[in-house]
Amino acid sequence: MTTMRITTRYPHPHTNERNSKTHLRHLGHRHLLLAVTALLLLQLLQLLHLLQPCAPTQSNHATALKQTLQIHVNVTKNTHIKQRRPNTTRGLRRPPRSMLKLPKGTRDFGPQDMALTMALIDKVKTAFKIHGAVEICTPVFETTDALKNKYGEESKLIFNLQDEGGEALSLRYDLTVPLARYMGSHNLDKIKRFQIGKVYRRDQPTLNKGRFREFYQCDFDICGSNLAKMAPDAEVIKAMEDALESLKLDYTISVNHRGLLSALANISGIPSSLFVSVCASIDKLDKKDPEFVIQEIVQKGVSLSSAMDFVSRVTLQIDKGVSGVSGMLDRILEQNQKLSQIPKAIQALEDLRLLTQYLQQMDGLGRVRLDLSLARGLDYYTGVIFEAKLNHKVGVGDGVGVGIGSIGGGGRYDNLIGMFGSKQIPAVGCSIGIERILAYLISIRDSNLKARRPKPSSNATTEANDATTQATDATPQANDPRNQRSFNGPTQASVLVATIDVPIQHKMRLCSELWRGGISAQMIHTHQMKPRKAIEYALDQQVHILLLLSLYC
Repeated sequence: MTTMRITTRYPHPHTNERNSKTHLRHLGHRHLLLAVTALLLLQLLQLLHLLQPCAPTQSNHATALKQTLQIHVNVTKNTHIKQRRPNTTRGLRRPPRSMLKLPKGTRDFGPQDMALTMALIDKVKTAFKIHGAVEICTPVFETTDALKNKYGEESKLIFNLQDEGGEALSLRYDLTVPLARYMGSHNLDKIKRFQIGKVYRRDQPTLNKGRFREFYQCDFDICGSNLAKMAPDAEVIKAMEDALESLKLDYTISVNHRGLLSALANISGIPSSLFVSVCASIDKLDKKDPEFVIQEIVQKGVSLSSAMDFVSRVTLQIDKGVSGVSGMLDRILEQNQKLSQIPKAIQALEDLRLLTQYLQQMDGLGRVRLDLSLARGLDYYTGVIFEAKLNHKVGVGDGVGVGIGSIGGGGRYDNLIGMFGSKQIPAVGCSIGIERILAYLISIRDSNLKARRPKPSSNATTEANDATTQATDATPQANDPRNQRSFNGPTQASVLVATIDVPIQHKMRLCSELWRGGISAQMIHTHQMKPRKAIEYALDQQVHILLLLSLYC
């Protein structure tokens, strides 16, 4: 009767696998219960001396019965454990956290961030092409000898790769030194080029300020001899302005000259052998207090009085009544009369005046200002240097604003290309950092989304709403195509194809025809879908056209 009840309650295994497993589990419980009960009864009989131990035959039978029952109990336990073992095919074991952790100073680009990044790069690329630049591409790593002794104190930030096959390699620190190597390798005399690619720096990252160890750079350079003085410099600054204007940013470009900075250092009594190292410290004035910079300069072997005098000269405040770069240059010359006795300073002032005139002719002077504290810490700069910064700060956390540093910069480097060839080729270039601009735009987007949210009536409601939002975003239902929005973002397709009661092969054939005709199309990879869900998914993916295939109107 028991078997009949089990058979009636649990059908044959071939008809229902789940009921079959339940049937075996119930049988295992019952066998285990019967075996344990028999073993306990046997032990009880032995204790009550109902089984005579003096009779060898009965004793042997009792021992055999006990061993048989013990074996049955063990087999039943093993069977029971085997049936309770979890099915590993249903889900994989979660890997250790070390496998999921991102390397320090890097980030993942989701579809939305990647679409925004590519849009920024396309605008910058268009601005560079308008100026007649051609695009080149160099390897992401160079020989260590090519990058060595080119960046001064910044050389410690280069990522050196493991020696493979006797060739010392390093990840590129920027795109300028690879350009100089490119000019020397191909024996070129001149080029106006742009290059967009990732560079790598072993720096201490600050993600909320857009400081990463891996990031995009967009470079624009003009290289060549016998070019009109300061004309390439003016066009490079104008090209950077055009690129930033296309991104609708509010920014300021600070300009200085390495020759003028060197003359001020000479007046302050700083040895010329320490000038490049001191420039790396001066370049920190926008991030650190003057006292910190002075102490760092002193640690490099400069006297305290010379360090204080130099910092005071480069942080000189210009009267508000002075307008334009030319007026600033006149006032600087008045307050530093010794500059007129240094030929390098006179040459630097003439370069800056000529640069001002050219930028004014190209309508590129509106966002330019003179900043004597701008140093650009790299070794290879020899003339005009400049840097672009946003006029806004990025809101972080509770609304406190922080600066994200420069979003672009560059300068003249007349001696770098000669290190890779037999002749010196003057050059000037700029670089725009996409990651910092992206960090700024994302902060603006997030603040706008936060401002649009309705204000709750209490803190408890706020916490509840936040918890609900996090739970919804973190645990979407993978089976519902509409929830793929949180992962994929809006699709790039113009047509979405879905089927209601038509085989999926027809959907594939239709998409193939659309793709062949150059029309971007996307299919929903399900056999059938309700019209309402298809429409909601199309709206969520921001598709222009939805094609529903059905046998019925």
